[in-house]
Amino acid sequence: MQRVVKPPRPHIPFTAEDAGASVERKEFFAIPGEEGYDSGVVDIGEVTPGLEPGRVVEVRRETGNCIGIILAPITIALKDRLLLLRNTGEIWPVSANDVQFVMPKSLVPQELSSAAWHPDLLQMWKLGEDIGLGAPKEGDIIGPQQAGQLLAARRKIAALLRRVLRETERMQARLLGGSVESGRGGGMDALWEGLAPADANLRGSIDAASAAEFLLNRAEPQDGEKRITVRPGTLPAYAAHRMLMERPDLFLSTDISMWQEQKFLVRSRAEVERYNRVERWVATQDSIFLKFVEKGETVRAAIKSGGTLPEWSEDERDILFQLALALYERRGTQHPHVLTLACSIAKWFSSPSEVVVDLSFVGPLLNELGVLPSWDSSMPHKVIEGASRSASMGGFIMPVKFGKSAAEPVAADAALDSLRQEYSHRVYVIDDPSALELDDGIALEPAGNDQYWVHVYVADPTRFMEREGTLSTAASFRGTAHYLKEGTVPMLPPSLAGGKLSLGAAEGQPILVFSAKVDTQGEVHDWKVGMGFTKNSVVTTYDAVNDALGIVPAKKSYPFGRLREDLLVRPPTRPLSTLEAEHNAELQTLMQLSQALRAVRYKNAGFEWTSSAASISVHNTRAIPANLHDRSSFPAAPQSSALDELRLGYEVTEDPLITSSITMVTEYMVLANQVAAWFCGEHGLAAAFRGTGPVTNTSVTPADMTVDKLLEQRVPGTGFVSLSKAKIGSLLFPATQLSPTPIPHWLMGLSAGRGYMWATSPLRRYDDMLAHWQIKGALAAQAGVSGGEGVLSTEAIWPLVMRAYHGQQRGRTAERTGIRYFTSALLKQRASGPLPDEYEAVGEIIDLHKPIDAVVLSLPHARAGKYEVDINIPSLGLTSDTPFPSMAEAQRLAPLGSTIQVVFSMTELWPIPRAQFRLA
Repeated sequence: MQRVVKPPRPHIPFTAEDAGASVERKEFFAIPGEEGYDSGVVDIGEVTPGLEPGRVVEVRRETGNCIGIILAPITIALKDRLLLLRNTGEIWPVSANDVQFVMPKSLVPQELSSAAWHPDLLQMWKLGEDIGLGAPKEGDIIGPQQAGQLLAARRKIAALLRRVLRETERMQARLLGGSVESGRGGGMDALWEGLAPADANLRGSIDAASAAEFLLNRAEPQDGEKRITVRPGTLPAYAAHRMLMERPDLFLSTDISMWQEQKFLVRSRAEVERYNRVERWVATQDSIFLKFVEKGETVRAAIKSGGTLPEWSEDERDILFQLALALYERRGTQHPHVLTLACSIAKWFSSPSEVVVDLSFVGPLLNELGVLPSWDSSMPHKVIEGASRSASMGGFIMPVKFGKSAAEPVAADAALDSLRQEYSHRVYVIDDPSALELDDGIALEPAGNDQYWVHVYVADPTRFMEREGTLSTAASFRGTAHYLKEGTVPMLPPSLAGGKLSLGAAEGQPILVFSAKVDTQGEVHDWKVGMGFTKNSVVTTYDAVNDALGIVPAKKSYPFGRLREDLLVRPPTRPLSTLEAEHNAELQTLMQLSQALRAVRYKNAGFEWTSSAASISVHNTRAIPANLHDRSSFPAAPQSSALDELRLGYEVTEDPLITSSITMVTEYMVLANQVAAWFCGEHGLAAAFRGTGPVTNTSVTPADMTVDKLLEQRVPGTGFVSLSKAKIGSLLFPATQLSPTPIPHWLMGLSAGRGYMWATSPLRRYDDMLAHWQIKGALAAQAGVSGGEGVLSTEAIWPLVMRAYHGQQRGRTAERTGIRYFTSALLKQRASGPLPDEYEAVGEIIDLHKPIDAVVLSLPHARAGKYEVDINIPSLGLTSDTPFPSMAEAQRLAPLGSTIQVVFSMTELWPIPRAQFRLA
């Protein structure tokens, strides 16, 4: 048989650039341009410990996941990113929040990972050239030879990554399969059955390595049988991690720093059963669900008309609970399975025109059903639930309500009474009139030769709390008191923090005293730390001190009117002292010393910002509601609250004070926190020292806006500089760092590195309480006194520091989001009609339908397929954004630093509050 020779196929030239972005990339980043290729601002970033170049990591969003090797840290549009080389050769700029799993540093040889990257590639990227698998071309910045070497190294790395994936898949099959020898089935259902607590309402926790161990070993080991041990970061742990991530119905990953924590929440048996039950009702259109929909429509109509509102049955509350849970479980890394169910429920309440029902529909629906009134941003529920889930992951059950606070000193602290002295200094306790948690006060003691001892008295809640007691542990998971617009979510029981321990509440209160001997030039000559009891407190307010010192208040404006006096709801106040002439003289000296201290602090480094600032208040809120994300406290009846019923106060401080009682008190708290850090550093104590590196210029910083130029433009002796100038300068601001040893804090002017920490707010921050325990333990050891809680090592203290840090992060997010929610709600109110009768005009009223002056603060950046620039509207004290259809249009019509006119265009309340202004 004669062999037929086929003609050769024609060669079709094809390069990586011809393919464009992969489907995986488009899905992962979801919004066009988000990866920042067209941002115009790309610079080398700082290395994050644990995420160094050469590390193999997994990145994940709910839209997809992959593994890759970190090539370099960079900044894009002033945001920190990591350049990730995938096994396909593509390079993705991901954030540290995308990283979910980190593999051992030794997985890829250092010389190989270094050979896969060259800093000059950033310049190519800025020019729009491919830096992934693109073939080397003549004229490339790095040259063909260097490009060839890069690609050779990347091919080796890609092969290694593919091998890791293959081995991971094999290990997953082993973990899923189970065996007769293991004594249990394989897979996630068997894992959950084995880990979920027997108490149906309790949650558990697991890490990936422990999950792999559970599935690989027998339920009951046989005599002499050697258990398989799995170390964190290894391949079996990664296989288990991937499997846990795919089952959010049973396991939820840590919401913050997953790559460090590696913890999963094990859902309780009750919540899994509840979800499955509601899902079955919806899927089968069960009569329970259909009756709920009918009743829900009745409630919506009754709320609109002011009719009688019925109570919900237990089954109906179960259904509503899934809707409310969707507001919390907006997972960025796991598929939001609760959201899928919530949207299925919400679809029954949508109109035919509402084709897409997503999370933005769920929030308003809960409002219409009377579950989430307009005065509730949902942020209180999130911080309460976040602390509760964090506690469950730590093996602790967070109390639903505060129990009785301690009445007597704990035995360990009572043993230290010989170290306490009774201080007779007159101490000034200065705060807002409504503040109930008064942590600190300031006392003055002349020392001769133009020198003074300044003593900062700090409340000492640790006298009544054991370090590992229930109240202390709960406080560690909360991290801080959360000051939300709906009210305060406290860290400690109000009867303790706002009662007997609040300075000025009574004589003989326990305190720590941080003292410094300073001169009139602002130099510190000596310092000391002590323990004692208060005796002579003068409780006053910032405004009263400003009046005593003759400081004229900052000018305020009310662009949307001011709520009538008879409708204002003022928080309760505490008894205040009357300032006499002798008080005023001491306060005047304290003010002069604080100014001198500040001038020295900001002599060579640091910034403090000044800009017009808005504040918003809610005047018809209720008490902090029960946690919507806790089924046991879910409300039994709907309540009415429409958006137009919301009464909001909005004022703009147009000319912030450079020198005031607030800056004076702040300066002494900085000094006391330094003294605490000096004490801890001198005694070698592990503590949560805080710091920042210097602010740096970027490749697009104008010559007249560099860091050095801004340092020259600061208000002399204060550190104050215009925030708008710093933003326009496109400067890179370093994140605050936590360290177990002292580090510099450049941003605060503390560049010498002697140390700075938190120690002056223990009634509202856990870090400060932790510092008190450490300091008291060292004082006891120094005096040879048996007592106190003892001193913790770095290994013991750091998990507590990070636990509190995560609580503080949740709080900061909640506070910012709450402000945006109520600001967006106010703009929506004012855009829909004239000034309501409940408000009176004070000065000029802003018409949102007319052009308003705004300053452009940023270069264009990509968002949702459009380009936006950040703007500041001075008359509203508000920062927002303005969209443009293209980069060229944004650059032409809104150059950096220019003043443009904008008009209010839209506002969103759910799922992320947001207001936007378009070019007029």
